[in-house]
Formats: sequence, structure tokens, C-alpha cells
Amino acid sequence: MGTKRVGWARIRSLINENQNQLKIRNDKVVAATTTTLTAGQSGATILWDASAAGTILTLPAAATGLNFRIILKDTVHTDDDCQITVTAGDCFYGVITVQSPSQRNVIAGQSVTYDTATTTPGSYDFLNFSPDANTTGGLSGDVLHITAVDGDAWHVEAFLHTTGTAPASVAVIGAS
Repeated sequence: MGTKRVGWARIRSLINENQNQLKIRNDKVVAATTTTLTAGQSGATILWDASAAGTILTLPAAATGLNFRIILKDTVHTDDDCQITVTAGDCFYGVITVQSPSQRNVIAGQSVTYDTATTTPGSYDFLNFSPDANTTGGLSGDVLHITAVDGDAWHVEAFLHTTGTAPASVAVIGAS
């Protein structure tokens, strides 16, 4: 059995093929106040500063595979009006968990199914945050993973925290 030599041109070609197949995104977007994301930013990590009242982050129209990892850069403003929204006709579904850091065993959640959300998308077209509310949450460092599963629905998975002491009746996914 002999050894086979591979030239530099072939090695470069294999690396380029691999990178094209992986399509790695390591972008980050810093979002503050009102920000509208684009489909071209899919795969990026969004550092969302929602510390000002009325901060709104708008997702592009849903298209299969679009995805965003959203990190709450600062604790969300306490006026209960910081939101992530979708375009008309789109909706959110998935699982949101809210925990009180001071009460580690006190956790509540919200689960909205795909069928429920797509049947009445106007009832599930925004995510609402308030760090001091037992129903929403949103402290610095919390992370949301949002992925479009088709042209109508965004799946959201989030583990949020609240300064409230008894999370209950979680309602992060709601109607605008």
C-alpha cells in the first residue's frame, strides 16, 4: 500500500466545497429602539437592547429556514411594551419558559401549537417582554431562538427570567 499525495490546489478546492456546504454565519447585529431585520440577516446573532420604552424588533416575512438567535443585551424596559413582531399574516408558536432567579423552583411556561397559531395568526403575532412581570420576563442575557418553519409561522424557543417572585400564566406569545 503506497501513499497518495494531494496537491495544494486539491486541498483548497476541498476546503472551499466544505465551506460552501456549511454556510457558516457568524454575523452579529446590534439592535436598539425600533429595528427591522431582513432575510439576509438570517443566521445572525441579534444583540437586542430593549432597555428603552417602546423598543420593537420586527422579523422579515417568514420563509422556511430563516432563523435568528436573539440575546437580550440589557434588561428589557419595564413598561411592558417591548416586543418582537412579525409581518401581517405570520405568527409565532412554540414554548416559552419564565423563571424567577430569586425563586429557583418557581417556573411557569407557555406552549402554543403550530395548528393553534396558524388557525388564528392575528392572535399570535408578537412576543411581549417585561422583566418585572410574572407573565413575561426578559432579563439581560436571556436568549431566544426563532426559526421560520414555513411561509406563515415562526417557531420560538426561549427561557426567560423575571424579577417577579411567582411566574404564572405566561403570555409572552400574544396578539398585537
